[in-house]
Amino acid sequence: MPNPEPVRNQTAVYDDVKNTVTITGKAPSYTEYDWDYSYTNYPLDHISYIAIYRHTPGTEWPDTEYARITAPEVGKTISYTDTQVEADNNYEYKLVVDVDGKDSYGAFTSVYTGVKPGELTAFSASVASSESTSVDLTATAPTTSASGSPLTKPMSIVLQVKDLFDYVTLHTIENVQPGQTVTWQHTGVILNTNCHYVAYALIGTGGKGQSSEADIYVGLDRPGTPQDFTASADGDKVSFTWKAPACGDRGGHYDNATYTLRMKYNDGEEQTVAEGINGTSYVYNVKGEEATMTFSLVAVNAAGESVEEAKSGQVTAGQAAALPFKESFAGGALTHKGWQKATTQHDEYYTYDAWYFTGSGTMYYMPTDDYVDINPQDGDEGMASSKFYGYSEDGQTESLISPRMDVSKTKNVKLSFYFWNVIEDACKNEARMQISRDGGDWETVLTTHPLAEGAPQWEQYTKVVGVEGTSDLRVRVDAIRHKGAVVNVYIDNVMVEATTETGISSAVTSGDNAAVAEYYTVAGVRVNRPTAPGTYIVRSGKSVKKVVVR
Repeated sequence: MPNPEPVRNQTAVYDDVKNTVTITGKAPSYTEYDWDYSYTNYPLDHISYIAIYRHTPGTEWPDTEYARITAPEVGKTISYTDTQVEADNNYEYKLVVDVDGKDSYGAFTSVYTGVKPGELTAFSASVASSESTSVDLTATAPTTSASGSPLTKPMSIVLQVKDLFDYVTLHTIENVQPGQTVTWQHTGVILNTNCHYVAYALIGTGGKGQSSEADIYVGLDRPGTPQDFTASADGDKVSFTWKAPACGDRGGHYDNATYTLRMKYNDGEEQTVAEGINGTSYVYNVKGEEATMTFSLVAVNAAGESVEEAKSGQVTAGQAAALPFKESFAGGALTHKGWQKATTQHDEYYTYDAWYFTGSGTMYYMPTDDYVDINPQDGDEGMASSKFYGYSEDGQTESLISPRMDVSKTKNVKLSFYFWNVIEDACKNEARMQISRDGGDWETVLTTHPLAEGAPQWEQYTKVVGVEGTSDLRVRVDAIRHKGAVVNVYIDNVMVEATTETGISSAVTSGDNAAVAEYYTVAGVRVNRPTAPGTYIVRSGKSVKKVVVR
């Protein structure tokens, strides 16, 4: 028969009124597994006794039993009360089950025979100035024990400092009443030192409460992060306000801080707006056309600058752009810095920035099971791409929204953009152009359609729109993901220009397949090939003509 299993769920609880320790646990019901023969464990029908051994931590376990529980019931709760204990001491107990001379593994439990205080109510470290070599340590004693009982007697508070890998006791403040706040000064600290302090309440010699920690930098600290940083736009002005850092970055004192203001555009370009700003406010004048920016602020002194910068939300300020407006994304950046981004992604845990600006791209072309290189339409080393992934939902829309454009002096504008297009078997993604007049609702003016035939190529989509009575116009290009091959959307050369033209929308290919015929209804809607009776417009290269299908 294998040895019995050990006692489970053992505990030892001290009663400070009776000065006793009560040990409880659950007696086993089975033997250990018989790994040599049956690969099973057997139920116990009796237990001879449970031996109890006792020692204080740091000493050897005795060979003789301290006590014994005779004839405990199988699988039932056991209990033993130790009346021979000293207050303010630590004890460890080992319980061994015996069944007909076969012993279990030991089951261990320990106890402190006293009251352990709770964590300090407060603990902090401070210095009077950046030149001071003394640290004031302030602690507030707990009012309850670790178990939540009210404390009524005084205690000690132990103050320690970390020295390499060890904690060194600096001082012990005696006879501290529950809830009392006490202060002690650590003097002679070397300047330009990070100090890590620990403090805890102590009752007796072993009643140690949970430790509290405090950090401080002794010497001139670099400033912390500016607080409550805000940015608001009004016309071509952006106004900023903030509050000085509450303390140094490492908890110490900082002096003579100035501020550095930086901004970042939506293409990732960063600029420093101003350095050496005094005070807690600033006004930045945006010169020229509208720009969209986020701002960051750091405090700076002789010791360095804030490790973490304060950041604003996105801000748009400046004047409406003049026509003609062309965005070619040259060099993989934005020519016009007022572009904004929008998305329909709604995952609460993860969203990504889909639009990026690049000088080259690659797409997987399913019909030939090959990868196709994509270069900017006009060779200026820049185009815009919207990334999509396999988990992107059908209909996910990523938008690029232009700055305002001044159209008050024209009746019509010609809108156009280039779209990297493929046949439907290769990709069903599309691009859509919308406009907003004077901040109103978005109107769809152009939507791409897959090529009827031919190799992947740049295709220009054009639309003439009347804007009489409109002051400001904004253009929005949407990249729309559809089920099928996971392919990015590429666009280039977004153009808005004043025109005297009137007419239908058009789509013109560029590249090796520029002469492929394209068909439109008289309303300007593209069709793959006309079959229903009616009048159609056919564009082939530079040739445009009407045909009638009967």
